[in-house]
Amino acid sequence: MALPFDLLLQGCRLPDGRIADVGARAGLVAEIGTLAGRSAHRAVDCGGLLLTPGLVDAHIHLDKALLSDRTPSLEGTVAEALRVTGHAKRRFTVEDIRARARRALDLAVRAGTTAMRSHVEVDPIVGLKALEALLPLKREYAPAIDLQLCAFAQEGILQAPGTEALLTRALESGADLVGGCPYNDTDAHAHIDIVFRLAREFDVDVDFHIDFFDEPEHMDVLYVAEQAVRWGWQGRVAVGHASELGALEPEELDRAAAILKDAGVGVIILPATDLYLMGRTDVRNVRRGLAPAKRLLAVSMAARTSRPSSTISSRPSPPTAATAPSASRRPPSSAWQPGPGGGTPASCATRSSGCSSWSNGRRSRRRTSTRWRARPRRARHPTSRRPWRRPAQPDPPSRPRRAEPRRPPPARRAPPPPSTRPIRPRSAPCRTTRTRPRESSS
Repeated sequence: MALPFDLLLQGCRLPDGRIADVGARAGLVAEIGTLAGRSAHRAVDCGGLLLTPGLVDAHIHLDKALLSDRTPSLEGTVAEALRVTGHAKRRFTVEDIRARARRALDLAVRAGTTAMRSHVEVDPIVGLKALEALLPLKREYAPAIDLQLCAFAQEGILQAPGTEALLTRALESGADLVGGCPYNDTDAHAHIDIVFRLAREFDVDVDFHIDFFDEPEHMDVLYVAEQAVRWGWQGRVAVGHASELGALEPEELDRAAAILKDAGVGVIILPATDLYLMGRTDVRNVRRGLAPAKRLLAVSMAARTSRPSSTISSRPSPPTAATAPSASRRPPSSAWQPGPGGGTPASCATRSSGCSSWSNGRRSRRRTSTRWRARPRRARHPTSRRPWRRPAQPDPPSRPRRAEPRRPPPARRAPPPPSTRPIRPRSAPCRTTRTRPRESSS
């Protein structure tokens, strides 16, 4: 006799359009098909409604959620966001953080989010108040949502003395992983080194906010990839924003994407934030400022086809929703996470900060150097999006030139002898002779 289901969903519309019943045991899908008459502790008639896997929000800040009434945006820039939230944090209390985070979690659960990774700011301004507020909520909401808490150094580490010790205390208190913000510190590489050292000390994953600019002036994500390979952290590192990737030339982007894939570094694209904050200095043809998700995926899939035996990630790729939807409730390392054999796209975060597979339609920046550095902008015609250039053509093969004998230089002529003709004085009249026309003899 078949075991009863814990939950039986009847008449569901699957993503492929089929109408079927779905039975689950212990939080996992056990059977899909016609299950009428089977016993279940709880049965729900879906009436043909669509059944999807749980949504994943891979990047959110629960401690700073719902602050728009306190920190209105006037400039709409990254610098302003850092400044006003830094001022707002000085008035945070544990009760205030917990109340706002509870409201955000309720909205997420009602929208179908079953997994979430929240960055929790840890710095001398707010101390460990955010982590103290969110740890009880993680346990309280565990039946509905898998919540990961990332101890996050938003204000920097080197420029904010005491942050490294606070990160250590946060990891000892129960934070699931550690994160940093290299672009908001005095030495980005030293910042990254400290975060990786803490990750190795506590054996946790890493999640960076990185390269959050319009132009590829930093590209610190390449140093992150280098450190991930150096310390064996492939498949355990994610980066958020990374909008500088969208400013690279196609050839440079392909090289960077290959480096990230080989290092197992996931990229989380954040349209809701980056579309709003990027391109603020553009007066026309405003850029979208998104990391190019489709090109990153294309590089990953091309590598998978060309090197099917290569194993990039140390972790298996996420299971499909049809086999084990609840197993994917753990937030993936990224929205673009290489898996075995080159990688498959992991679940995308949705809602406010969710990732997206949108392509980046921003214009690329043509540079003459292959180094990762910025280039001054070139003036454009006001009626054209980009000046047209003729594609580079290979030079035609040139014929060998026939050797010709060198001609001697022409001989110099001797000057004419002086004239012996007498010179007429200027006062002498000029004699002219008239000739009469010859008369005809007719």
